[in-house]
Amino acid sequence: MVETPPERCPLCQHPDSNSMTVNQPHAWGFQCPRCGDYCLSSLLYKNNRLLFTSDPEQEDLFRLACVACEWRLKHTGYPRRRFVLADEGSFPYPAQAMFPEAQIFMLEEMLNAFPDGLDLFDRSLLNLSRLVRHPMESVHRSIQDWAYLLFCPSKYLDLHVKWLTEMGFTGRYASPNDSYEFYVAPGGWERIAELGRATSDSQQAFVAMWFSDEMAPFYRKGIKPAVEDSGYKVQRIDEKEHINDVRDEIMAEIRRSRFVVADFTGQRGGVYFEAGFAQGLGLPVIWTVRQDQIGDLHFDTRQYNHLFYETPEELRVKLRNRIVVTIGQGPVPVNREANA
Repeated sequence: MVETPPERCPLCQHPDSNSMTVNQPHAWGFQCPRCGDYCLSSLLYKNNRLLFTSDPEQEDLFRLACVACEWRLKHTGYPRRRFVLADEGSFPYPAQAMFPEAQIFMLEEMLNAFPDGLDLFDRSLLNLSRLVRHPMESVHRSIQDWAYLLFCPSKYLDLHVKWLTEMGFTGRYASPNDSYEFYVAPGGWERIAELGRATSDSQQAFVAMWFSDEMAPFYRKGIKPAVEDSGYKVQRIDEKEHINDVRDEIMAEIRRSRFVVADFTGQRGGVYFEAGFAQGLGLPVIWTVRQDQIGDLHFDTRQYNHLFYETPEELRVKLRNRIVVTIGQGPVPVNREANA
């Protein structure tokens, strides 16, 4: 167990972070203005540093802190805001049993939740919008804070800010060299409206995948319970009773969904279409594929952060973590006996 109290947040090194009492002998608790309230295993954190990474640039820590910062903003005002950062074997007992009221995140899934491509600009914009109380309000923060809010290291922040402005998403007021003052521009509010489906009250997740006997166990024991564990209802088109054109039904159900899980095992053309249609609507897509078919992915989609798996059980755990980190915990009560 750690013998000395932490001096700073181990993720972002914020100087105003504090230790938090945790009724577990194998964990440290932290309260950080940026990252929120969270716990770490004492096996992962010793002598005021995380032991899982040897990266001299601390890129992993930055990515973890950015995702934690986004999580805090998305759950401001919620009664259950604490999360636990864990890794395989980092606790002597299952983390969920030790922290029943907390959200458990695996290190790998937190790192994989970091945005890439154009998603970085969308999620930066959404973070900025979460800070304003009125569409005309501006937000003033230090450069260090903006780096985590905008998923961008300080050395690239000027370019990132320039692109956000040129895209018509944000505007910037003159401010001291060590800070920025932003507002959401009309183009930004328009983009947020387009992304509104991703932040709607829909409790449904649409699943696009190969309907085969080979994939049946991966759906029944992996995808379906993972979505339900995360608090959402599953919609797969072959499970819906209807007499309409199936293509119209697919597009209608995608429009009704909060996000889409697209599994590319089997390389079905319909899955590629449904994932692209969801992206066109501004819906988040969680990309998955079985480990033995990674090399078969189409070159147009390989750049997306796919979730790889080998067994239904591995898929259930990884997909559940990915959904909760990137989409958030859903409101639907879970029937865990049905998923057993």
